[in-house]
Amino acid sequence: FTVVIFTGDLDKFTSKIGEPTQYYKNKKITVNGRIKIYKGKPEIIANSPDQITIVSENKSSSSKNSDDYTCFRKSELQGGFDLWKGDKDEKCVKKEFINCYVDNTDPYRPSVCEDRRDGSLLSLTD
Repeated sequence: FTVVIFTGDLDKFTSKIGEPTQYYKNKKITVNGRIKIYKGKPEIIANSPDQITIVSENKSSSSKNSDDYTCFRKSELQGGFDLWKGDKDEKCVKKEFINCYVDNTDPYRPSVCEDRRDGSLLSLTD
């Protein structure tokens, strides 16, 4: 999953937080925005640092490499709560098991991310 900051918006970030890749490095973040598929990969374009919230510092005490996982929160779904599997609010899924696409069968064309292993909904935006 990629968060994109275009050069034209970079000053908004550097004036508030400094260099974004260093500021957000090794931190768990949430990003508010519309998921788009670009060259077959999901991304969100961040035009402002206000779209990005730091959830926690990444403590690498786990043997799992956090770069291999993307975390989703049930509380951030825009509908589709009944398709979320499990009772926890957060689900971290290895990137190789995430499938994101635009649902062209729905007239609102929502962006959807699912867990390939069990088909559970991870993200839904309209």
